[in-house]
Amino acid sequence: MGEPLSGQAARRQTGSKKLRSALINVAKTAAIIILAAALAEVLYFFRLDQQSMILFFILFVLLVSRITEGYVYGILAAVLISLVYDFMVTDPQMSFSFTIGLPIRLFIMLIVTFGTSTLTIQMKKQAEMAQEREQRAQLFYEVRQRIQSARDLDSIIRITGEYLVGQLGHSGVFFAGDPLPPGSGVFADSPHDGGGASLFDTEAEREAAHEVYENPGAYGIAPRHGHRGEFSAYMSPMGNTYVPIVSQDKPLGVLGVYCPEGPLNRGGLMFMQMLATQVATTMELNRLNDEQNRILVESERDKTRAMLLRAISHDLRTPLTSILGDSSFILEQKDTPDKETLNRFLTDIKENAQWLIRIVENLLSVTRVSDETMRLHKTMEAAEEVVAQAVSIVRKRFPDRHIHVRGPAELLLVPMEATLISQVIINLLENSVKNSAEDSLILVDVKTAGDHAEFSVSDHGRGIPEEMLDTLFELHPTGTGQAVDSVRGMGIGLSICKTIITAHGGSIAGRNKPSGGALFSFSLPLKEYADAGK
Repeated sequence: MGEPLSGQAARRQTGSKKLRSALINVAKTAAIIILAAALAEVLYFFRLDQQSMILFFILFVLLVSRITEGYVYGILAAVLISLVYDFMVTDPQMSFSFTIGLPIRLFIMLIVTFGTSTLTIQMKKQAEMAQEREQRAQLFYEVRQRIQSARDLDSIIRITGEYLVGQLGHSGVFFAGDPLPPGSGVFADSPHDGGGASLFDTEAEREAAHEVYENPGAYGIAPRHGHRGEFSAYMSPMGNTYVPIVSQDKPLGVLGVYCPEGPLNRGGLMFMQMLATQVATTMELNRLNDEQNRILVESERDKTRAMLLRAISHDLRTPLTSILGDSSFILEQKDTPDKETLNRFLTDIKENAQWLIRIVENLLSVTRVSDETMRLHKTMEAAEEVVAQAVSIVRKRFPDRHIHVRGPAELLLVPMEATLISQVIINLLENSVKNSAEDSLILVDVKTAGDHAEFSVSDHGRGIPEEMLDTLFELHPTGTGQAVDSVRGMGIGLSICKTIITAHGGSIAGRNKPSGGALFSFSLPLKEYADAGK
């Protein structure tokens, strides 16, 4: 930043640099004067005329004015070189003549010194200003890039704290909101100040920061006292500096920095204002992104809810119509139907009722998992027992089907909500039952795969249509095609399976086997339960 931003330590460092610079300039001036004296002796030996020799001495004065800083060294060189010329060149040599020529030469050299020093100082100031602007631009660009790359408030606060301490040299505070409530604010500690919280977490300091938060228009970059571009900041009773974080005239928070050695200079205020501006911009962008994402999620949720309702209404209509028709036929018979006909109708009613129960179970499962206010209550469950329970339910519904279970050699404990995972296995098994022949084998396999438990259900049925492989676990609106998990109606089993497995932090996939039939597999993490308990 060129000029130090704050702190007496920085001013002491500047004083040390000035002393070192002065010693260097004195050394340069002395070296050039000694060189001028040596050259005067050489030129006098070769009998060079005095007019030519004085040009050489003026050249040395120019050289001193050019390579040193300020007017002092040029003036000193002009005086000393004039004396050297008078002592070594003018007659009598090696003695001071103090003739009228001495003040004339001195006057000429002083004019040369002033002119050269003025031009030199202007060029150096312009170069320093250009370098300072470049450094400030680079710093501002770096700050802007880092803060704008932050995707959450915690990252914004952390990055801002780093720059407050790193550039201003003292502890800082970031109030994301009204600073007045106790406990608010994140403090950035500097090793020079000790605990950052104690410097800001007092009633008086919070009142000062609250004043800035409530009146952001009074503090910041604005025309002040008739001057454009002046900076105004709030100085607390302890001398701390506060600036507001404002977006579209709405206060978002307050930045503060500890100032034990006096107010920040213009560079420090400018840096704080830039930092507050970038923070406000990023916070507003993140808010807009969050709002946009929320709208997209709500839109997608409404779309999914509408598709789910269409799917459920379509699936409910079929079994209800069948139950109504069968029961109406039985009731309308004047004579009792024969036993075989009655059993057939009652069996059909039972199957449709079971179908309705499964639809309701799936609906309850997906409702539980999709409810944002509800968290899964995972416990360590034996994978073999959960699979056995699901297989037992399916066997009761389909007693003639061949279902084989293959498990690991050792007990496999998996963090899960057993009821939901059992529902997933039931859905996959029913999908295999509906899409394979009655005498074919259905295999349920459980094994470990790295840090996951892998469950799979495979059959030797008709497989998955190629056009459905990319949309296996999506809801298909009525009229867009038959779902993989349905023989009658559309079916929502596979989409519910994905919802449940995703909620458990796992993944699910389906594919066709080379030998024929379909294979559905899902995996659940084994370490989540242990990590959550730490």
